[in-house]
Amino acid sequence: GLFEITNATSGTALLVGVNNNATATPFLIDGGTVNLSALLDIKGHASPVILYQGTLNCFGNSRMSEVGNDRDGRIEVNGGVANIGSYSVAKSRSTGGFIVNGGVVNATGLQIGYWNSQCYATINGGFVTNTGPFTINDRVNAATTGERRVRFLIRGGTVVSTDAAGIIVANQANAAVGGSAAVLGGILDINAGTLIAEGITLVKDNTLTNAHANLILAGTGSIYLGSVGLNGNVGPINSSYSIAMSGGTLGAHNNFAINGNITLTGTAATFRAADPAGNPFGITANGVISSSGVLTKTGGGILTLNNNNT
Repeated sequence: GLFEITNATSGTALLVGVNNNATATPFLIDGGTVNLSALLDIKGHASPVILYQGTLNCFGNSRMSEVGNDRDGRIEVNGGVANIGSYSVAKSRSTGGFIVNGGVVNATGLQIGYWNSQCYATINGGFVTNTGPFTINDRVNAATTGERRVRFLIRGGTVVSTDAAGIIVANQANAAVGGSAAVLGGILDINAGTLIAEGITLVKDNTLTNAHANLILAGTGSIYLGSVGLNGNVGPINSSYSIAMSGGTLGAHNNFAINGNITLTGTAATFRAADPAGNPFGITANGVISSSGVLTKTGGGILTLNNNNT
């Protein structure tokens, strides 16, 4: 059947839960089609929107805007098709935010972590396509103690982002002075599944202060990058990035450069100078590749190492 809210063309079409309220008010979709003409706004500690099968259409975009405690508000997709528009998540614990276990998700933007605390997105399966801006840790107001990091975890499935700017981890400077990478910043962590994007930028640029960004590639995870490449920036004060590979595959769907240092551990890290179909593309590493790990090169393109690697 069809459930449709068309009385609003601006503002909020569907409000799920109340901010800082622990009462469970889930909205469950187990078939048919749900059309929302304006914003889907998720509030409350325990107020998820969960799609099991059928279709969810958010024509006015969507957000999880709980700014009280870090809890379980989320969009969760287990099957069906979720067209969520531009989706923003304020804060959550690991069981909230954005969870995809199966099905198909189509987004026109992803903003994970825009409020003052920790936030999560977890992709366990399914297929996620994003065509607009993609930011992880996009806020200025994080506290400088406790757990305030924003994580985008890929544990299976496929994530494809076609935005020309690629994915930005740590998109803004934090206003509060202090807070190390153990407290602040964003983490993109892939240990299974596949991420395809035009590029990954760790710390938006070298003007940001109190900003930290980390890329972790391990296990059977794969990343394929385009012309934006892989870039690490360090701002003038309290800013850092890290790229760690203990396995996984860093591949190319266009020629790209790595402008940052990489730390290797273990014996399973692979640079693949080719796309998933085997078409050859070049990878140029301008940073230092270091530590005791083993690097394997595959693919028909050229891997160029331009630094003193240790």
